[in-house]
Amino acid sequence: MLAKFLYRAFSQPLLTLRLARPGRIKKAILFLFSSRTNLNELYRRSEEIYAGSDKCSLVVEKSGTSRKPKTILIFPLIDWDHRHQRPQHLALHLGRRGYRVFYFSTIPLMGKESYRVTGQFEEHVHVCRLRAGGFRIDDIHRDAMSPAARDGYMASLRQLMKDMEMENPIVILHHPYWAPLAEQIPGARIGYDCMDHHQGFYDETAIGMDPSELSLLKTADFVVASSVYLRDKFRAVRDITLIPNGCEYDVFSNVAPPPRGSIPVAGYIGAIAKWFDIHLLIEVAQKLPGWMFVLVGTTAGCATWNAKRIPNIKIVGEVPYADVPAQLERFDVCMIPFRITELTKATNPVKVYEYLASGRPVISTPIPEVKLLGGKVKIAATANEFVAKLQESLEVQRSVCEGWRRWAAGQDWSYRAAAFEEAMLGLSPSVSRMTRASSF
Repeated sequence: MLAKFLYRAFSQPLLTLRLARPGRIKKAILFLFSSRTNLNELYRRSEEIYAGSDKCSLVVEKSGTSRKPKTILIFPLIDWDHRHQRPQHLALHLGRRGYRVFYFSTIPLMGKESYRVTGQFEEHVHVCRLRAGGFRIDDIHRDAMSPAARDGYMASLRQLMKDMEMENPIVILHHPYWAPLAEQIPGARIGYDCMDHHQGFYDETAIGMDPSELSLLKTADFVVASSVYLRDKFRAVRDITLIPNGCEYDVFSNVAPPPRGSIPVAGYIGAIAKWFDIHLLIEVAQKLPGWMFVLVGTTAGCATWNAKRIPNIKIVGEVPYADVPAQLERFDVCMIPFRITELTKATNPVKVYEYLASGRPVISTPIPEVKLLGGKVKIAATANEFVAKLQESLEVQRSVCEGWRRWAAGQDWSYRAAAFEEAMLGLSPSVSRMTRASSF
């Protein structure tokens, strides 16, 4: 696997040069020298870039001549096959609401096609790759889209829109990088779904917003924020619709109750990255040698070497989204041990809704969005507090856990998608939907 990856990188030097950025090189090295599951992720990513994704054999339905198309174009920050999060959930549920959804890859097309449809999910949701112009392949997190890249993307998109008979699409951006392209789309209604403090991924001390984000806030037709922190951050610029994250309730509410075995299991599912407080976890695990601590997720960007030496810490690695419920079944209690930074202050964790829907007690560091949930989650700021809250969690009555599970029914992604539809159409959210969407 590693040899094949290196062979591709050296056998296509021009493409490798186009991709080369200090941040990408650093990330690749972290993947190479971390767990095997991270190496698998690096290999999958290189397959998409160097070999190209397979072309989807399914025919994408056209809108027909009897009605105007209801089309949504999503320009994301993560690819569809990345960890299943808010972008994919909302795309699927908007598709179920009757929209044709086209979710674009962050990896420009390297082949000769004008565009490529690489996947279809359910009836109306399609994943596509577009061709970018220019020599340089941008880093979406850090770069501004160049005029050459914009013109290349627009030519590619124009052909897709012609073939699929698209008119006046709703365009959803997950990052200001895509704004120069969105502004060129004829008849587009442009929305910004902000789900992160973007600068926090590369600068933990950054508080404000960069000029491109400020410009997008002023020009977008609608803006949605996933957290109170982000809403308040933008409120001085314009009105913002708050739509928190949610859960697939039917999936997670059917997870079996906690096993309550002889060895308590505390678990975490998600990225184990620089915002994960690995030092806190190690200290807690050492104070509770009779517990098992299970971490499920990629570890790229987090120094886990010392954690791997602790006998009661088990790092599983990344698993497909479909396997997440089975992992949850092993846990007596769930954890969110994040460091408190500007990035995590803006985070509304999807996992907290999934944890509660499964009927598990949840222990978290004092993330502002999690604190808004009140007594549904126990908050611990230190290792000693975390230990105490974990021990208390074993005494929680099953009826209380069932109450959390019932509450989570109102946090389903279907309600979030309904609220999102109202925001993107410029409608006033109904009381019942916003009660479900925002009830903390």
